[in-house]
Amino acid sequence: MAPAIPQRTDGRAAAQGGRSRHAAASYAKALLAATKQTDLMKPDEPKRVSGLTSEQMLRMEREMETLQRDLKLVEARYGDDTLHSVIAAAYLSKLLNNPNIRGYLEQHHPEILTEFNAIATAASLDQASASA
Repeated sequence: MAPAIPQRTDGRAAAQGGRSRHAAASYAKALLAATKQTDLMKPDEPKRVSGLTSEQMLRMEREMETLQRDLKLVEARYGDDTLHSVIAAAYLSKLLNNPNIRGYLEQHHPEILTEFNAIATAASLDQASASA
């Protein structure tokens, strides 16, 4: 049987709970303000957010649209960048397994060999953790 977790009796737990509820409420208000009227469950009812004018809400809507568009671009590029990195690391590992190339780098460019080894090792660790 697991040991009982002691409960706080000094009032800090209640205060922390109140802060998290306040943060959640503030976040919900910000989401409502940034959501386009047509995307609401009841688009016919005007949204009301205390402390914000309709102009401020329109500005937040535009900013949210820009953020969503930028996020989609980043997501699309992330996949391509990851694929290119995996291919480059695999090619680099293959080159480093060639004794002639490794010997040349050891003799003429040891600092580059060190960096290439670090990249190949990091890539192999990434692949090992992804398959685990």
